Amino acid sequence: MNEDNSNKFDVMDNLNILSRQIEWRLYFGDGSTWDSGQGLPVPDKFVQIVVIRKEDGKRGLIHFHDWYWLEDGVWYGSDIFSMATHQKVNAPAITCVRQGYTLLDRLYKILYTRASKDPDFK
Repeated sequence: MNEDNSNKFDVMDNLNILSRQIEWRLYFGDGSTWDSGQGLPVPDKFVQIVVIRKEDGKRGLIHFHDWYWLEDGVWYGSDIFSMATHQKVNAPAITCVRQGYTLLDRLYKILYTRASKDPDFK
């Protein structure tokens, strides 16, 4: 007799889901955020700061760029010319491109403070 396993609770699968770390978080000009736990597609909003988890586990900030893109799970930032050149060479690996823009200094400082103290990144 075959046993139906479709409804069995797998403890290890659930532990793996709970132990996943947030690898990146985008801070948008309107104050909202989006992170790797929410997945793709990323909302089409203007990016201000990308917080990443560096290889050593520490926080890294990517900011002050005109364009941001996700390539093989890693975020990059640059001007339009570098991004366009990079896209020509690595287009298949790029899964998301978002534009940055200039904010009032006082608003940017608020976002920067939030991003630099993000509790999900040490």
